[in-house]
Amino acid sequence: MDRNPIRPPLPPRNDFEIKPQIIALVKQNQFHGLPTEHPLDHVDTFEEICSTTRVNGVSPDYFKCKLFTFSLSDKALRWVKSLPPQSITTWNEYKGAFLNQFYTKQRSNSIRSKISGFKQDSMESFYEALERFKEYTRSCPNHGFSEGNLWNIFYNGIDHKYKLSLDTASNGNFHDQVGAGGKAFD
Repeated sequence: MDRNPIRPPLPPRNDFEIKPQIIALVKQNQFHGLPTEHPLDHVDTFEEICSTTRVNGVSPDYFKCKLFTFSLSDKALRWVKSLPPQSITTWNEYKGAFLNQFYTKQRSNSIRSKISGFKQDSMESFYEALERFKEYTRSCPNHGFSEGNLWNIFYNGIDHKYKLSLDTASNGNFHDQVGAGGKAFD
């Protein structure tokens, strides 16, 4: 009996192999399931590695499903092995199940709290504060804040001298510019 939980539809070709170099590269970036690891970063890195390889007649979806397990170790590998047999059939299902398991509500709530309570550190430059804030928003794509709301949180959390600079650069009132479609939290 095949207990493998990952069973994507078979590709038209069955005479392909995943190159050992790709497997080795994926194994160099393993996710263990530790609280300090970032599951979104892991998926991004994995997808970037996969984007460097194409196999004629094999869909990227199938390729990722077959390769992703090599990127897991310890707790994360035990998790995937505990899934019901043949329960994952697409890369989106696999990625979704992985993120649901390891991108916890606690992690999400913690980052949302960092976003909503953002304050520039006393020795932090404007650009360092902006980069830190942007990192918070990138690491929690489901934060639920609108772009205008994010700009207002950032503005309210920075030093007064930087608020003055932003107001000057915005022809008087930064908040008016944000309301008019201020952009760029990417």
